Formats: sequence, C-alpha cells, structure tokens
Amino acid sequence: MCSFPWIISNIRMNGKPLVDCLEYTVLEHQGFKIGLMGIAEYEWVETLAQFEVSELEFEDPFLSCDRVTAILSTKASYLLGNELKCDFVIGLTHMRVPNDKLVAKHSKGVDLFLGGHDHIYHIEQTSGSGNLFVKSGVDFRTFSLIECTISKNPEEALPTPEGVQVWSQDDPVNDANVKPVPHKYVYSVRPDLRVAVSRYEVKKDILPDPEILEYINECYRELDIMMQQVIKSHYQGRSLS
Repeated sequence: MCSFPWIISNIRMNGKPLVDCLEYTVLEHQGFKIGLMGIAEYEWVETLAQFEVSELEFEDPFLSCDRVTAILSTKASYLLGNELKCDFVIGLTHMRVPNDKLVAKHSKGVDLFLGGHDHIYHIEQTSGSGNLFVKSGVDFRTFSLIECTISKNPEEALPTPEGVQVWSQDDPVNDANVKPVPHKYVYSVRPDLRVAVSRYEVKKDILPDPEILEYINECYRELDIMMQQVIKSHYQGRSLS
C-alpha cells in the first residue's frame, strides 16, 4: 500500500480514472495550495499490456490541462470553475520530451511540469507560455532540488532572476552520497512565481568500462535522434514552432 496517491487526469475506464487513480489532488504547504494533475501520452498508453486501448477513454492532454486547471487554479479566469483556488499548479507527465514541450507550450495555467518516461535529465522553459518542465533522470542516478518562491501578494512581482547562478557553498541537501552540479537554474514562471532547479548526481564508486561506456553513449545518440520526432496525431495539430 502506497502512502501517496497515484494521479491520472486524461485516461479513464468506464467513466472513472484508470485503476482508481485520483484525477487530481491538492496539497497545502506553508500557507499555499498546490494542485497536481497527471497527464500521459497516447503512445505510452498503447504499450500497456494490462489493457486493450479500445477499453480506455483517452482525453487530449491539452483539453485535460485546461479542464483540470479550471478546477484547480485561480489563474484560469478564462474558464469556468476555479473551485479550489490553488496558488500553484504542477502537471506530472509520462511523455517523451517533444510531447512534454508541446503540451507545456500550449497549456495555460500549469506552472511546472515534472516529467518521466524519458531516461534523461532535461530542463526547459517553453517560449510563449513560459511554462517550465523538468525531467530528473532515471534509476536515482540524478535528481533535482526544486525551490519555488511565490509572492503572497499576487499583484507584487518578484525580482527578475539572472538565469544560471553559481552554486552557493551552503548545500541544502548535505549528503555525502550525492554531489551537486555547480550551477542552479532560476526561472521566472510568472511575475509572482520564481522557480530554481538544482541538479544532483549520485556518486559512483566503480569506474565505468570505457568500451561499454562508448557503446552505451552511441545507443543514446541514436535513441536521441529517434526521440526528437513529435507525435502530432493526438494533439490537435499544435506545433512547437
């Protein structure tokens, strides 16, 4: 039994979220309400051996983001709803980088996307929406410390960050088994919201075999080329351009 909820917002079976997941949830932290939704791409759904695709109801990720944001967020004034009045909305995704980027670029009201599926480390702020998405790697070899600063007065803008900042000497994680990459990345997501992302790597005690490492890197290079293809068939013709 997990001590945390599983969330899926855009896949249903028999009118209910898949396998009794929650459609969304809300956390309260330091006086702020944080809304979370879960989004998966159709191409991943097709790989599930436990279900027939024909049994599932798949909602376009853009529609799901707009629909759930209307329930969660005070910022979605262009939609009906705003029931829970969250100060900050996070989208948890299971999609490839091109589709994460596509959804982040065109989705309104989601401030931060935390992605899985791709086994890489990736940080990017999309043009247009300004939404940020972060993938923190795989198998606990890397992870991220994400610090969000929100103005308690939505009308009060925070100072504009300077982008990449040199890592300070005071490491907040302070764990001998991990080491910080010596930079953290600071983004202005909204005038009243600033997000800083610091990357950590788990220390390795065993030196890699050079030949095996080169083979793995070559496989990653070939995979990276394949993964750049954007799957558009289920995304209402939106593009990254």
